[in-house]
Amino acid sequence: MNTLVFDHVHNNGQANSQPSEAPAPQSKKLPDPQVIEKATRRRFSAADKLRILKEADACHKPGELGALLRREGLYSSNLTSFRKQRDQGKLRQSHSDKKVTQRKVNEATRQRDNRQVAKMQKQIQQLTGLLELQKKLSDLLGIHLEDLTTNGSD
Repeated sequence: MNTLVFDHVHNNGQANSQPSEAPAPQSKKLPDPQVIEKATRRRFSAADKLRILKEADACHKPGELGALLRREGLYSSNLTSFRKQRDQGKLRQSHSDKKVTQRKVNEATRQRDNRQVAKMQKQIQQLTGLLELQKKLSDLLGIHLEDLTTNGSD
């Protein structure tokens, strides 16, 4: 966007009032004013939770714990839930590795089961097609399938 600017240059006591084209000053980019529909929640790793708990347990003077919470952007309820998780043994470092391995095993099992279901559905479609073909063939040849089943069981 270009704007007209009057340059006032003093030459021997005379002002120059000639308009000149000057580019608009570049300002810093403004942040997008749109609000995100749903904010993403912060997630703390087990190591972060243990570090925060260690720092919280080391706070003995008045105001230290509040300063820690403000610095980390937490509420006291977060510390309470972190402590519960630590007491239940959910904050072990190896726990996350086991969880990832278990997810991979579960995913592999789910994929195997999906393949088996797809294979069985294909077989069902083939068998239904064969049954339909058998019915049409018996109608064309004039053979009644009900008579064959009763004669075969005698």
